[in-house]
Amino acid sequence: MLKTLAIYYIAFSLVATIVVARSRYFDRVRKLFQAVVVWLLPIIGALVMLVFHSIVHRNMTTKAEPDRPSNNSDDVLADHTDFD
Repeated sequence: MLKTLAIYYIAFSLVATIVVARSRYFDRVRKLFQAVVVWLLPIIGALVMLVFHSIVHRNMTTKAEPDRPSNNSDDVLADHTDFD
């Protein structure tokens, strides 16, 4: 049982380390610090870094998308209500 837990821990930490290393949003020093956190804080470090990178990635990709006009018909009518 202990051997199985160790394998899961290593696999989980390895996945988290790969996610940290492949991140486009942080410089080399921050990536190194985050990888150290992953390995020094068993399970919690990997979980925290995975959640953190997920949030950062989501926020950065939504900011990068251009503003799209709404397809809501109420918005279209609101722009053209000047019936003289």
